Amino acid sequence: MSTADILERVFAEWNHGSGMECEMFIRSKKRSLCVNDIVCVNGEYFQCASFGWNSVTPEYVNELEEAVSSNSRRDIGAWFALSDVMWERNKKQNLMVA
Repeated sequence: MSTADILERVFAEWNHGSGMECEMFIRSKKRSLCVNDIVCVNGEYFQCASFGWNSVTPEYVNELEEAVSSNSRRDIGAWFALSDVMWERNKKQNLMVA
C-alpha cells in the first residue's frame, strides 16, 4: 500500500460512521481521528488537515507535544489543548501573511 492509501485507511478505520471502523477503535470508545491529529506511517509523520494530510517533521511533532503538554486546558483533555495550540499557531501565521 502507498502512504496515501494507508492514511486514507487509518482515517476510515478511526472515524465513527465511516462504515469501516476497526475493532480496536470500536472497543476503545475514543473520539474519531480529526483535524490536527498526527499519524506516523513508516517513520514519517502526517498531520490531518481539513482535506487530506500534511507531512510534518519529527521536530514539529515534538514542539507540538511540548506546547500541548504545557497548555492550561491540558487537564480537561489533550484535544482541547491541541485545539488551543493550533488556533494560536494559525492566528500567528495569518498575522505574518497579512
